[in-house]
Amino acid sequence: MPTLTKERLRLIIRAVSLRLIAAGLLLVVLTAGSAAAAKTKKLPNIVLVVLDSVRRDHLGLFGYARDTSPALSRLARDGVVFSDVVAQSSQTAPAVASILTGLNPFRHGIQFYGRTQSFDPNHPEASPSLDARLRPLAEILRARGYAAWGLSANPWLDPANGFGRGYDRYEFIPSWDGRHLNQAFSRYLDERPTGRPFFAYLHYMDAHAPYFHPETSRGRFAPLHGPPVYAMGFLEALTPTDLAYAEALYDEQLRNLDALLAALLESLRASAVIQDTIVLVTADHGEEFGDHGGMGHGTSLHAEQIGSFLVLWGAGGWKPGTIGTQVRHIDIFPTLLELVGGRAELGSIDGRSLWPLLRSESGGSDVRIGSEAAGPAREPGASLRPSPTVSELGDEKAAFAGGFKYIRNIWTGEEGLYRTDHDPAENENLADSDPARLAALRNAWRSVFGDGSPAPSVSSSRKTLTEAEVRRLESLGYLAGRSAARSAAAVPSRAPFTSRLAFDPPPQNPLQLVFGWKGQAPPAGERARTGRRVGPHVRFLLARGSAASRTIVIEGWWEGPLSGAEDPAPPRIRLELEGKPLGEAALRRPGAFRLEFGLPEGMGLTRPLPFALFGTHPLILFEIRS
Repeated sequence: MPTLTKERLRLIIRAVSLRLIAAGLLLVVLTAGSAAAAKTKKLPNIVLVVLDSVRRDHLGLFGYARDTSPALSRLARDGVVFSDVVAQSSQTAPAVASILTGLNPFRHGIQFYGRTQSFDPNHPEASPSLDARLRPLAEILRARGYAAWGLSANPWLDPANGFGRGYDRYEFIPSWDGRHLNQAFSRYLDERPTGRPFFAYLHYMDAHAPYFHPETSRGRFAPLHGPPVYAMGFLEALTPTDLAYAEALYDEQLRNLDALLAALLESLRASAVIQDTIVLVTADHGEEFGDHGGMGHGTSLHAEQIGSFLVLWGAGGWKPGTIGTQVRHIDIFPTLLELVGGRAELGSIDGRSLWPLLRSESGGSDVRIGSEAAGPAREPGASLRPSPTVSELGDEKAAFAGGFKYIRNIWTGEEGLYRTDHDPAENENLADSDPARLAALRNAWRSVFGDGSPAPSVSSSRKTLTEAEVRRLESLGYLAGRSAARSAAAVPSRAPFTSRLAFDPPPQNPLQLVFGWKGQAPPAGERARTGRRVGPHVRFLLARGSAASRTIVIEGWWEGPLSGAEDPAPPRIRLELEGKPLGEAALRRPGAFRLEFGLPEGMGLTRPLPFALFGTHPLILFEIRS
């Protein structure tokens, strides 16, 4: 073994040092290269698809019996499904504004709801406008290098209303046939700039009412025999057969819409960009078929109208599966911004990124009022305040907390309390049976909306409807009976609801200001001064007169059969309380009548009660009281 001299030791130390230096330099080069690669990592293309008026439980993806959505189901199998998404409104304009800004309606200012939607003439028919001070998703993504395209067939989302801001190209396509949107999108793909990722927002109207589209309906779910009886708003006197036919045609439209989604995905494959693309599919709101006394949407905040979903698919790096945690539309905005490194914009919004749920095998914890959900690390100064889960429809506001949902109408004082985990269809109102829970949810609601007097203001930039907008909206059922509703409620009023409603114009009764009249104008003659003619379906709100009062008394007049007509069956009157039968009576002879209906014990002692009065003949009502 050679002797280790000082010279040999020096040479060994020098050789080792040189090797360490070389290794260090190599590590620096590799680290720098890795950092440079991270900085230049290709951003994904993003396609955000919003399906108008798609009801979640009518999709095969969620167990619906009819095969309405095979393409969406295939997409979901390879992606992530959020099965419980709360839409921030049951109307398109406020709901989409929340998706594109990450803000609740009371913050982005679009509280739009027309007179004939809310049946409250204190709010004029006007077109919503996205405030110019807000930075929508397209504007932020474009600033980060994206080419931004928007394609919408919904008239509320016209560029004139501010929804086209931030896009390189935005088209309003006035057609119910989504093939026109797909054709425009394919053209954009062919003309896309090289070297830039793209963001595309597509809004389809193919499932929107009216459901009868002869060019696409094929009688898949019911024999076609013409358009169904339909009107957007509170349910007319439809027969069960008419209602079932309307649902069948709606389901047919869902199948047509699903085929359009399949064609959209095929265009991405044909353009060889699908491997670099993230696709998000959601519905702006749902659709009602008599679940709570309405048809269509924009009349309530019940589950069938604000229950939505979200499917994420593509190059996001997430594990396929279903997440049942309740999330919100406002969470889409921060999720996409975090994906492209836009955390700096997250400090002033209401939404929270879904990435913690996407990364978690357990699916995370529910969002609750007043609690801060776990979120990604934030940049200094960009922390998010606790954000509630709410939904809004003008004066009506809903808040979720601890498996319960509370709905309150600021103006009328109507209240609803529902246990969403045990009663997802919201059929049982617990407002009277669980006073402690009602008080807790009422306080949670007030922590967001205050005392509700006055109601949160709408955006001052809202503009009056043009005649062209009126025609388009009438064709979709939004302004049906517009002139009649306007004449029936010409004088706005904030009259309090009492236990005694006198149908004696003038002054106007607050009943008609909320729900509108179903029927003809008041009759001429002496009786016109003591009553009001109403059609076969009237909704009204009545406060309880006292805790001891357990009856509803209806007084009115039946004129009898028309002169010369065959004697019809006598009129029958049915009263419903919060959608449930309260009683039924038949009128035996023409002339004055007085009917009494018993109220359930303990119900409505502290809140106004909504009733619906159904009849087989037009009647003149004098008074309703408790």
